[in-house]
Amino acid sequence: MSSNGVVTDNDSAERGAKALAALFSQNVTVMKCHRCKKTVYPKEKITSSKDVIFHKGCFTCSVCGTSLTTANHKTSVDRKDPEVYCVAHVPKLQVKSLDLNARGILSAVEQSKLRERLAKIATLKGPSIGPDAQFISHPVSVQGLNRYGGKAEETHMYPALLLHKRDELQEKLRHAQEELELRQREEEQALLTKFQQEREVVESTVKEETENEWENRLQNITQRLEKQYKKKNGKDYEQEKERLEDEARKDIENKHTQKLRNRTLKVIAQQQEETSQLVDKQSSEMLEMMQEKKKDLEADLEEIQKEINEAIENDELDPDDFEDLQPEEILTGFASLAEAPLPAPPKTSKNDIYHNLTASQVFSDLDDYVVNIAETEQTTFTDLVQDLTGDLMSDLAKARAIFRWITIKDLNALQFNEIIKDTPLGLLRGIKFGTETYHTLFKRLCSYSGLHCVEIKGRSKSVGYEPGMKFEGEMFRNTWNAVLIDGEWRLVQCNWGARHLVLNKDKAVMEMERTLGTKKKDKIRYQYDEHYFLCDPLEFIQEFFPDDPKWQLLEHPLTLSEFEELPFVRSVFFHFGMMFKEPYSAVLRTDDMGGAEIRIKVPDEVARDIVFHYQLRFAPKELRHETEYKGAKLDRFVFQSMLVDEDRPYCEVIYSVHLPVRGDFFLEIFANKIDDGSSGDSSSSTMPFRLKCACKFKIICSELKHKMHALPNCASGEWGPAKAIRHFRLFPLSHETAVINADSSEVELKFTTRRALHFLVKLRMNGVDDHFLDQFVKAATSNEDLIIGLTFPQPGQYGLDLYARPDTDSVDLTLAHACKYLINVTKVKKRIDLGAAKMENASQMVNNKYGMMSACSKLGIKPLTHKEGKLKQMPAVFDIEFAVPVFVSLSYHFIREPDEEYRDHVIMVRENDGLVAKFKVNMNKPGNYLLTIYGRKDGEEKMANIYNYLIVHDPEMTLSRKKKSKESK
Repeated sequence: MSSNGVVTDNDSAERGAKALAALFSQNVTVMKCHRCKKTVYPKEKITSSKDVIFHKGCFTCSVCGTSLTTANHKTSVDRKDPEVYCVAHVPKLQVKSLDLNARGILSAVEQSKLRERLAKIATLKGPSIGPDAQFISHPVSVQGLNRYGGKAEETHMYPALLLHKRDELQEKLRHAQEELELRQREEEQALLTKFQQEREVVESTVKEETENEWENRLQNITQRLEKQYKKKNGKDYEQEKERLEDEARKDIENKHTQKLRNRTLKVIAQQQEETSQLVDKQSSEMLEMMQEKKKDLEADLEEIQKEINEAIENDELDPDDFEDLQPEEILTGFASLAEAPLPAPPKTSKNDIYHNLTASQVFSDLDDYVVNIAETEQTTFTDLVQDLTGDLMSDLAKARAIFRWITIKDLNALQFNEIIKDTPLGLLRGIKFGTETYHTLFKRLCSYSGLHCVEIKGRSKSVGYEPGMKFEGEMFRNTWNAVLIDGEWRLVQCNWGARHLVLNKDKAVMEMERTLGTKKKDKIRYQYDEHYFLCDPLEFIQEFFPDDPKWQLLEHPLTLSEFEELPFVRSVFFHFGMMFKEPYSAVLRTDDMGGAEIRIKVPDEVARDIVFHYQLRFAPKELRHETEYKGAKLDRFVFQSMLVDEDRPYCEVIYSVHLPVRGDFFLEIFANKIDDGSSGDSSSSTMPFRLKCACKFKIICSELKHKMHALPNCASGEWGPAKAIRHFRLFPLSHETAVINADSSEVELKFTTRRALHFLVKLRMNGVDDHFLDQFVKAATSNEDLIIGLTFPQPGQYGLDLYARPDTDSVDLTLAHACKYLINVTKVKKRIDLGAAKMENASQMVNNKYGMMSACSKLGIKPLTHKEGKLKQMPAVFDIEFAVPVFVSLSYHFIREPDEEYRDHVIMVRENDGLVAKFKVNMNKPGNYLLTIYGRKDGEEKMANIYNYLIVHDPEMTLSRKKKSKESK
């Protein structure tokens, strides 16, 4: 990999050589299959729970030959037995053959041996009971969560006879589930057949309607042409007929596609409802059957408990070995409550369940296990749920395993062609047909694991929803789940948990694309979102509104209008522990100065590693792609800063908005965490990052008394030194706030750093060339301190950008933005004439003179591409090139008539060792533009006007000219 992080052909070749070397290396350990004794290669290898190696094809039950997986295979309690077995044929300890009622006739010696053997058996650890088999760490142990708030208890060492009794009942339950599933799948198949017939009817009907419409259109065209043309076989007649038929064909094809789509979607919606009703019925049947099996086990356990008690009374067993024995706890692996309670607010929060730990800390082992299961194939739901939850006893663990399997599996990406129902993909054929959804699948799998689950229908602030919208008709309909965990309902959204949209906000790439006019659509990426598993009701209501208010699970349910007024937030907001400083509505109104403010509280421990960003844009649909106002980015009318107070456990991110014009706007706030370990990684602060939407507001400005000016054109994002502290360990010694008010022409800023950094400082002022301001900046380092000295040519508002890169980083890495300041200068000792450096002087200097100026030849500059001063019908993006001596410096202004500064839409680069100057022009709007170019020899003070261009950009005229040129050819 090259120093800039790009993979090269040499890197690929090197990896290939290493891979080949590994294949032909002589230092390879030869592995043999236990079953066939032949060599096992890595791709064929599978290992049992006793670390015995098999071929994948040999990994079968040693009794019946059933194919096994790492998830469902069993091994003997006998440590000397290396074989693997299916559940039905795994060797059992024959404890049940010992009749407790007959033990009284045993001799004293035999009784002593029996007590010794039973005591030994009592300490055997059940393969499906221990904490390791739970795949859950910390608060979720076998009997660990006592109403979520209790202390984890020690693991019970159950007598083997109880474990075998449970295994027997599990096997009976499995067979009963398989039989019930077989009957239910026949119902599903009948329903799918009905659905297929309904869709065929829709397709046939639409096709017939389209054919009829086509015949009518042809007849109308013929009648129309007969009236218009006397000669039916003339050239003009045939050409016009061909044109009209072509137009009609395209129109009818579009209508056919749209009509078929709309009717099919309507049918699918109805079929999804029918599927939901069927799954609801089948889930109830499955839970009822499991409850019956649980009753059978309860009766058997009661008999076993009696036998144990009698043996203890007869001194046949040591009571100490059974002091804490609670056989009914084995029942936690079966169905929970017989009847589900009514919806009610949970008594504990998600954070209480997790004991203030992160999901990765709580569920890391379980999630890893589910990932492995997702890579295997099952042909029945019974097999799938057995693999997922067969060794899990708590409701929480089961729900987690099912949720993660659905979010890992990426069901929408599965490729379905011809599906046979008794194949792994056949298990999910409802997904392919569009009738099975994430929430119906979650409910189905929950019923197989003994969990009560319901589907909840309502509305959501999903894709396409904007703050301030009203929910009307069937807009933004959605469905999600509630699952019963230890007697309390918890909210789950599998679809959103599996499909979290992330926008690629690589700022360097975005800036380049914007400047060169090559901007592409934002990349869509998918990742798992933990927020939507057991989401707290107060957070869930921010995005989802159920039709039945009881399923808000709130003490005081909201109305639909109250839901609409809630701020638009996304999961990132809660993931980072954000809170609004005060209650906000989704729609904010500015004061008469166009001002509005939003304050967000962020925990200190989180804020250290978070990058914030924002985007301001027009709200009206016709203007939503407009990101500028009079040539200035709308983002430059937002002042983002961070307020840090050591006496509080949180900091405040503040967005001060001052809109430039009356109207409606959207302010979207983004955030993301720099990769873990970034504080110790020298390059993490300089690498691109992706941002996620945290919240969004609609801002309405109905009155504006004074004209608002854009902030200096500094790097986008946060103002103030807090960013430099968080990401570069660069601490301010002189100015700790984002705004500096200076009443003199000189300001000195001091920083201290904990590591060696390379710096770059840029001074900005609206309408003034950045290169011109470089002469007023002096930066120097002394030991661990950075000292920046500034002088100002005139009073006004300035921006200061500070860029940095660790000295240990490659020189190929660009410097990253560290921080910026806003500097208000009220007076200076001596005013310096800005001359051509100011934009407003550019149009005056041109004075309707276009083309080459006299100073151009004096400086030895020659145009290489565009010699005419007036350029008409120019494309949006093009280059202008000049031959320039190396000792000549250039600058420029770019204005869109009448007074819009567009300097950011031109990039000047020096190529060919500085002998060629290229101006890359990018015009995003139609209009007349003025490009003025200045030059001076090194050592001279004033810039001279050398070339002026009047550029006319009219996309429609340009397109028309291209079309005519194509037709003529």
